Amino acid sequence: MIYDYKQANWQLFQSTIDNLIPINPTIKATADLEQAAKNFETAIQQATITAVPKLKKIRNQITLPAPLAYLLRLKNYSRRRFQRLRTPTTRSFIHPFISNFPYQTPTTKEYEMEPLSQYSTPPNIVLLENL
Repeated sequence: MIYDYKQANWQLFQSTIDNLIPINPTIKATADLEQAAKNFETAIQQATITAVPKLKKIRNQITLPAPLAYLLRLKNYSRRRFQRLRTPTTRSFIHPFISNFPYQTPTTKEYEMEPLSQYSTPPNIVLLENL
């Protein structure tokens, strides 16, 4: 399970742990230590279940085809590189990507993808290292 720790109720989490874990457990043997560790683990799990909400799955998100996802990653990489360096070489390299792709990818199923043949083929990735 994936929990959303940013939305956690930490006061509830702490009070749950305080109620479930004894303050000063007496540990005299290895069996007592193992039992205390097991109690600690179950207390943390119970506190997590009660105080931390689970992440909700986004059901309307679409998966892009691999070639388009590659081109978008390449566009974003090129744009970040241009923003850092601001050289004419990086500007000329990023211009085809920016003119052909939107800044944000679609997230709903109503989007109809255009054929990839209208876009130029992605440049060789080795070129990125030479910039």
